[in-house]
Amino acid sequence: FIIAAQDPAIQFIFNAVSKIAIHLIQVYLVSETRPEPERSPAPSMGPGPNPASGGATPAQSRLRLLWPLALVTMALSVIGFAGALGALFPSHAMEHAGVSQADVGQLMSLAALAATLASLAGGSALDRFGRKLPLIFGLTLTAAAIGGFAPATAFLPLALAVVAYGIGEGVALGASEVYAMDMAPQARRGTFL
Repeated sequence: FIIAAQDPAIQFIFNAVSKIAIHLIQVYLVSETRPEPERSPAPSMGPGPNPASGGATPAQSRLRLLWPLALVTMALSVIGFAGALGALFPSHAMEHAGVSQADVGQLMSLAALAATLASLAGGSALDRFGRKLPLIFGLTLTAAAIGGFAPATAFLPLALAVVAYGIGEGVALGASEVYAMDMAPQARRGTFL
């Protein structure tokens, strides 16, 4: 239905709704991995199974939670400007917002710049607020921005939506990668990245 829809606005709305679905997966299926403040070490039972986690070792528990995070990360990549959105955005911007090809290039560059700056600032947010809250913020902002592409009929509203999209994507991608590193076993972090 959505693929067959000729109106890019419907495709943008579907894209925004799918991001909200990914957001819900993140909220309900992935736990926080924020490092705890330095404390004196508590007595440990060693690297063996933890009764509180159903008998799984800490590494096994982290690996079980990795699939929802992998889904979030893949969806961000497939839906973003490097994926489906990159194919839909130029034609929508030119047809519905009346911008030129040069304007489309500037808007896509603006999104990349906003994503870069947001990912730089996002590092301190990840340390301060944990991994989950910035990821939820980034996904929510990205979904709202994509929803904002659909009704945009001029350059300025489209530019505002593009900047919001870039900020959301920069924060969400950085948070999902840090999240993956937190959950990956120390010896296999390169594989997980």
